[in-house]
This record gives sequence, structure tokens and C-alpha cells, in this order.
Amino acid sequence: MEYKPDIIISVHARMQHVPLWVLKWQGLQKKVIFVTMITDLNSCHRTWFHPSVNRCYCPSEELAKRASLDGLEDLQIRVYGLPVRPSFARVVHVKEDLREELGMDPHLPAVLLMGVMGGGTQNNAE
Repeated sequence: MEYKPDIIISVHARMQHVPLWVLKWQGLQKKVIFVTMITDLNSCHRTWFHPSVNRCYCPSEELAKRASLDGLEDLQIRVYGLPVRPSFARVVHVKEDLREELGMDPHLPAVLLMGVMGGGTQNNAE
């Protein structure tokens, strides 16, 4: 292994199996800490939960229960909330002021559209 990490933090649902396999293949499973930080809030795909992780940080009690149901031990699971950059937690402004700042017509409705990769918001109880 070219790099010698002390810890690997996975923040993607489908990036548990391969790095854990590489650590095992390289004989580093006991030397390198591997943790998962789930970035889905209330529902997620079961690939977030791999039994070989040292720790799985869940954003909610609901997902901590799901982790337990999917085979993780209580010692592996921690409820930690979502990792959020402090600038996202700024003071909430008055809606009218924000609409003006953004140059939005105050008489038209506002719509927020969001998308996720691979349908990650579905409850994938497979």
C-alpha cells in the first residue's frame, strides 16, 4: 500500500466492501481504523452497513436501529448526527429579505428540486 493511513472514513454507501477487502488483503485490517459516516438522514441502502467496520456513525436513531438489524454490533454503532460545515448553520434570514437578495419575484412561488444518485432516499429493505 502506497499510503499509510491511520484511519479511513467512508462517506459513500458503496465504498465499504472494496477498501475493507484491500485492508484485509494487505494484512492491515487490525492496523488501520475503518469507519463509515452515513450521509443519508432517515433511510438508506443496506450497503452502508458492513460488519467489518470499526465504527458506523449514524445520523439518527432510526438508522442506528437499521444498522443493528443489518448485523452491526452495538459497539460499532454511534448516533452522531450529520456532519455539517459550520457555514451551513448560519442564521436564518427573513424569507422576504432572502428573496430580494436572490433577485426573486416576491409574487411567484419558489420551488426547490433535489435529486440523489441511485434512488438513495428509497427505503431499500432488500
